[in-house]
Amino acid sequence: MGCGASAETAILKKLAKSAKEGQMNITIEPDIKAVSDQGQTFAELAVFYGSSEDLKAVIAAGVENWDSPKLIMDLVRQDRLESEDQKAKIQVLIDKGVDPNRSYEGKTLLGWAKTGARPELVEWMEKLGFSVWVARPIDDVLRDLAKSAKECMSNITIEPDIKAVSDQGQTFAEVAASFGSPADLHAVIAAGAEKWDSPTLILDLVRAADALENESRKGKIQVLIDAGVDPNSSYEGKTLLGWAKGVQWLDPSARSDLVEWMEKRGFKE
Repeated sequence: MGCGASAETAILKKLAKSAKEGQMNITIEPDIKAVSDQGQTFAELAVFYGSSEDLKAVIAAGVENWDSPKLIMDLVRQDRLESEDQKAKIQVLIDKGVDPNRSYEGKTLLGWAKTGARPELVEWMEKLGFSVWVARPIDDVLRDLAKSAKECMSNITIEPDIKAVSDQGQTFAEVAASFGSPADLHAVIAAGAEKWDSPTLILDLVRAADALENESRKGKIQVLIDAGVDPNSSYEGKTLLGWAKGVQWLDPSARSDLVEWMEKRGFKE
């Protein structure tokens, strides 16, 4: 027991030292229940400053929040971790019971990996059979989308039928693009929604004002690309990247983030 406690303390001290010497200058006591001066537990410190073995050890020692959705998503989306290290840590979480195919703010782990432009991580997840989208019955998706559209400022009414058109002329593809998640958009396209590849829908996604959260925007653009939309085609004289660079009503930091995301994926202007 003494040796085990000593090994645990050594790992905690090592992680605390690495966190202190990192860019964020984090301070934490070497106690498995401790929380740092910036709010992190040793699970979070092991993810970003330790090895997969360190992560396994702190989980076994009883660290808190090791399965929090935020930690899991941060691990998948983090671009400063080496790919092999990232995969090993994700595997530790899965071995401990994390479900890679459940919803984490609307996406599975593979969905987030694709959003983060991590090709090696995506390939690894696909080989292991991870799913991109959280499966939900299409009737539930349509009902939820119809409710969201009705409750928005535009007060849109649409029947929960995949071929329905709203009282303001939108199909469920357009409703999902505006009011749903990327998973909802994927679901309605797979179910046969019309106009999912219309230039108006595609451009509205890129040019929409700040009401559309940027991670959702990128996720939906990726859904359209996966379904067959060519981001480098001309849409009213510009590619998607060209439109993203010229969106004047989008917050500058959001516009910069969207442009960087597109450039990482090889979109052409």
